[in-house]
Amino acid sequence: MGFLGFAFILIFISILINLMIVFAGIFLIAGLILYKTHQTIAIILFVLAGLNFIGFTAFKVYEKTCKVDIETPSGIVKIRNYKCSEYEKYVKNMDVEKVNEMLEKYPALIYHEVFDDGRKLLLFYGLQHCNVDMMQCALKHGEQFNDPKLNIKSDFLYRFFQNVNGDTTTEMIDTLKFAFEHGANVVYEHWDLYEDAEDWVKNDGVVSEKDNELLDLIAKYDNKPISERLIWGYLYRNK
Repeated sequence: MGFLGFAFILIFISILINLMIVFAGIFLIAGLILYKTHQTIAIILFVLAGLNFIGFTAFKVYEKTCKVDIETPSGIVKIRNYKCSEYEKYVKNMDVEKVNEMLEKYPALIYHEVFDDGRKLLLFYGLQHCNVDMMQCALKHGEQFNDPKLNIKSDFLYRFFQNVNGDTTTEMIDTLKFAFEHGANVVYEHWDLYEDAEDWVKNDGVVSEKDNELLDLIAKYDNKPISERLIWGYLYRNK
């Protein structure tokens, strides 16, 4: 709750700053209209317009010059705030080419979390959006599965099926296959991805060819005997 409150405050401040330039324009126009008939009021409006414009300009200058502390395994790296915002924009737009360019120039950004329904590093963001290219980019620039320094724990795939809707897609299968091939765990302590997948598949009451492909893929990488998984899966799908 604390972080959400902080995020809402940041959003409110951002909206307020953008409104300042709008108010500056309104006060200026109103002052010009009233100047001949109500000079005192017009002067007050000009002052208000000036204060809003100065406030807006000061914030923009601060935004351009202030730096964000990014914690990396080798220490704190400072990167200008607007560069972090630019990176976040490219990530949210799924512009892998631009993200790669940013990381080439500012390698520490791989440790910068993007806020989107929670704070996420690039690898996890790519996973949740089923974007293999984004995940490849993250690994290229230093992220690793099961790396506690990057908050990529061994339960990386936990809740994967709570974040996807609709039918099984090729993108989902490719994403999970990529994750398995690069070290993501299928089983972790008290949860099993295969069981999550079964529950997710049976939600609509139909087991499609893609559903079967998905379950067989997960069974292949599960640490339980493949024969046990495949036989149980066959009985489940044909009961």
